[in-house]
Amino acid sequence: HWRFFDEFVGERTHWLAPDNFQEDPSPVVAMRTSPTNIGLQLLSTVSACDLGFITVEAMTRRLELAFRSLERMRRFRGHFFNWYDLHDLRVLEPAYISTVDSGNLAGHLIALRQALLAIPDDATSGAATLRQSATESTDASDVVAQLEALANRAYDLAMEMDFRFLFDPARKLFSIGYQQSAHTLDPSYYDLLASEARLASFVAVAKDDVPVEHWFHLGRTLTHAAGHTALVSWSGSMFEYLMPSLVMQSFPFTLLDETSQSAVRRQVAYGAERGVPWGVSESAYNLRDRHLTYQ
Repeated sequence: HWRFFDEFVGERTHWLAPDNFQEDPSPVVAMRTSPTNIGLQLLSTVSACDLGFITVEAMTRRLELAFRSLERMRRFRGHFFNWYDLHDLRVLEPAYISTVDSGNLAGHLIALRQALLAIPDDATSGAATLRQSATESTDASDVVAQLEALANRAYDLAMEMDFRFLFDPARKLFSIGYQQSAHTLDPSYYDLLASEARLASFVAVAKDDVPVEHWFHLGRTLTHAAGHTALVSWSGSMFEYLMPSLVMQSFPFTLLDETSQSAVRRQVAYGAERGVPWGVSESAYNLRDRHLTYQ
């Protein structure tokens, strides 16, 4: 809900969205953020403008404030670390580079760039929206220049991410991530096409950081459930199956498209069978500390 951003994103959080807000048993704001959170915040901001919740001018201000914070945050070979403390933007230990989180952010930054560049040309809201957003001190051409500048900053951040060190050339697969303190890659690898890491693979191949052969080393084992065929994922969660599809084009009648539809059908059926909400994902894993704070 857009109220989340209005209420919890501000100077106190350095204009970045906190990981979550917990109401029960007492209100708690999780003052941390991740590359995936950041990418989704940026897309949510431009989506709010598309939907008419905020003006182009308000959108550019929110994005500008977020990018100012991003430029202050420590990175490694262009990658943002897995978690940051929103009190002071320091990296939370252990300092870790997550392949999937970096892929999400890179893909979302590229999508953000395209969305910003399309605003002036949008036949339904372009020129009229820019005129409406312009104030006495800024005309439409100034707003267009701001949009282009933000688009370039988003693209530069994505291109600065070097995915090569996360890649195992012998296996032709990506490691789960990189431990900076130990200077080592995790010994586990993303080896399935139907996983949340597919976007990282797609971006890295497109950037020419890794060879095209990597794409064909991602497993395509098929399974059948309730009469439907789908690619095997790690745990069958919506996060794995659908997260890359937020910004990657889905082509009808392909194996990936059929897999996404089959996964959703099975999740709906699973929820109906047990009388519970459908859409099982990692976000439903309810681990709390001794103060009952969600972890």
